[in-house]
Amino acid sequence: AYSADDGLVRTFVFPMPPWAQTRCRFDINIVFEACSGHGECSKTGVCVCDAGFLGRSCSDTVPEPQIAFAESELFKIILIVLGLFFFVLAVIGVFRFVNRQRKLRIQTYKQDLERAIADRAEAAQQKLMAQL
Repeated sequence: AYSADDGLVRTFVFPMPPWAQTRCRFDINIVFEACSGHGECSKTGVCVCDAGFLGRSCSDTVPEPQIAFAESELFKIILIVLGLFFFVLAVIGVFRFVNRQRKLRIQTYKQDLERAIADRAEAAQQKLMAQL
């Protein structure tokens, strides 16, 4: 490398690359590695970037992919709605179960009461017959 009187630093590579490849190696007033050190300079003078880099000199990084569906707001909203739906179903199920049990208790109570009334009526009738 040498510095000319104009303040530019120039690097020579031996053997000299084809003229087109020099476009990958030099930029105005700045000397840098071929393709920013993140790619290879093709014979046509175009940088072929490594994975994860892009741009004319491979100096830009590939942007992060969009948020996965599991991390998105829509997914969270869907989970909340489904959770509320199943909660409401569970509450309705418990309510129906409790209501059904209450109806069974009432029905059993009525049957027991009717049986008790019938037994007392039969006992009173037998007592009356015995007195006659």
